[in-house]
Amino acid sequence: MEVRAMDRELEKIVALYKTAASLKEMPRHGWIMEGASLQESDSVASHSFCVALISHFTASALAMRFRDINSVKVVSMAIFHDLGECATGEIATGIKRWIGCNFPTQSVVEKMEHEFLAKLLKDLLGNCEVLRLSEEYEQGSTREAKIVKFGDVLDAFGHAKLRLRRTFPQYLEHARAVLSQSTPGDPEGACGLILAQWLSDVEEKWDSVEKTRPWAL
Repeated sequence: MEVRAMDRELEKIVALYKTAASLKEMPRHGWIMEGASLQESDSVASHSFCVALISHFTASALAMRFRDINSVKVVSMAIFHDLGECATGEIATGIKRWIGCNFPTQSVVEKMEHEFLAKLLKDLLGNCEVLRLSEEYEQGSTREAKIVKFGDVLDAFGHAKLRLRRTFPQYLEHARAVLSQSTPGDPEGACGLILAQWLSDVEEKWDSVEKTRPWAL
């Protein structure tokens, strides 16, 4: 019986998986820096799943008003938005913001993450699309990128409420300001203004929203 060698493209996919699987165990260090225990922190992979979940349904909810929203691109962007962290490690948002304020012209973190992600995906079919989505998310100029940022912030807010019983008002205020900005892909910030208002609604009404319990009688 002939034993075939593993297809080269399959081998590359398995190699990427074996690297990316570390995200299942990689805690989001920002929570630990805020005093959470390891058990109270989520992993980068679990965060990415929740961002993709939120982003998909948010895109669907906004699609009637903004018919050019690409829901497939939204979900792909959400899945991949933190993929580079399996190479760089998870860098807390506060540290990224400090670096951005002190080295505004260098984009140190973004450049590092992009370069590592490019090396991680080197020679994989479909890598150019992932890199483009990553850049688009970091720039935050399109409606799709703003939707994923909304999902990213909502998951962080929800995790803080559910696990730490805390809120971070300044973090939410900064996110609302970023989302509301007018950008080439969101003229007048129309989509972002809705997302910013939705963040305020979540903050105000979180405790009144019940879990979905399809198993309950």
